[in-house]
Amino acid sequence: ARELVPVPPQTERYERFARMVIVVDYKRTTVVKKLLATVNSNNVGAMNLESGQARALAAVELTEKQKDDQNLDILTGFIVMDRNTRIIVVEGLRDGAMKKVVEVVGTVSTKKLKVLFNQELGFSKRLYTDFNLVLKQVKLRQPTLQGLTQRPDLCLPGRGEEEVTRGLNQLMEMKRAERLPTVLMALCLP
Repeated sequence: ARELVPVPPQTERYERFARMVIVVDYKRTTVVKKLLATVNSNNVGAMNLESGQARALAAVELTEKQKDDQNLDILTGFIVMDRNTRIIVVEGLRDGAMKKVVEVVGTVSTKKLKVLFNQELGFSKRLYTDFNLVLKQVKLRQPTLQGLTQRPDLCLPGRGEEEVTRGLNQLMEMKRAERLPTVLMALCLP
């Protein structure tokens, strides 16, 4: 009789990255400040910078090699804000820095803080490394995102209107969604 040999668990995940979508009331700044501090602290450490260099983090541009490094434990993403709401998307290694984000933000939604995150849901590549080591912040001039979706020509008159419209609609889908798979099925991670 043949002896069964247990298969060792895989140490390398193909879908190594996780993403979290946070929709928060504009006036709720505490969680946003904690998140930004976590991103900065993590990225300073991941890039072996001294803590005094945290202010210079925004000036650091990732090389193509760093952007492609599947083991570089950085947090990337963006924040889009209108006068009422902030939509934040953060990505990082599932088994790395994203655990810090979960500790700071949590995974439970409230009336003024919606968290869309599933630890079991992974991605094979990063989307936001072009934003480098700080969360890219975009403040909309229009009072509300919804108002802007009805007039995308106000963003970039005469340029890329179709892409702008799609991006704005994707942000609106994030705002409406109750679960991360809903966001993904609507293909609305811009």
